[in-house]
Amino acid sequence: MFNNWWLEDAPKHWKVVKFKHVFEFQNNVSFNPEPVVLSLTLKGLVVRDISSNEGQLAESYENYALVKPGDFVLNPMDLVSGSVAISQHEGVVSNAYFVFRVRESRANEIEPRFMELYFFIGYKRNILFPFGKGLGRPEQGGGRWTLNRETLSDFPILIPPIDEQRRLVGLVDRKLALIDEQLGVLSQLEIQLKEQRNVEIASAVLNGGN
Repeated sequence: MFNNWWLEDAPKHWKVVKFKHVFEFQNNVSFNPEPVVLSLTLKGLVVRDISSNEGQLAESYENYALVKPGDFVLNPMDLVSGSVAISQHEGVVSNAYFVFRVRESRANEIEPRFMELYFFIGYKRNILFPFGKGLGRPEQGGGRWTLNRETLSDFPILIPPIDEQRRLVGLVDRKLALIDEQLGVLSQLEIQLKEQRNVEIASAVLNGGN
């Protein structure tokens, strides 16, 4: 029996529903010999430039999992530093990833961005890790520790009222935008300080510090 501690902390008026009652797996494959290849990152799904021949490339992308706009893509192979994202593009990903979308019957209850954040927290708060299965545990130095479809199908999903989901999403996204803005200022300051450092070094070496 899993310790679903995060459910106990949730507001009492939020519903708890199994994954399989909210989402449905997508099992479409691509037959396009030159598809748009998507890469799942911590900042979302991005289009990969395979023309550069950088990184690990497949000999063929035929029969890769087809992803459509609005689909979720989740990495079940790394339950610590993995990621999940909603696709803005049509393309392909590795068949090792899970591709799923909100059931039409639940569309009026679900804000997709809220669910994207929900699963992202699952990685960051170590919620998904106990649900993994495999041979040996990674923290003990061996084995593959993955989340299988059957376990994910029964994974509990918290569903606040739709207006509350949207309010929480707005709050989080505003805070993220502010953090990104602050990081941009710090990055620019770092560049300026490095330039000043180079000037000071050049002045000391070439002009005796004068």
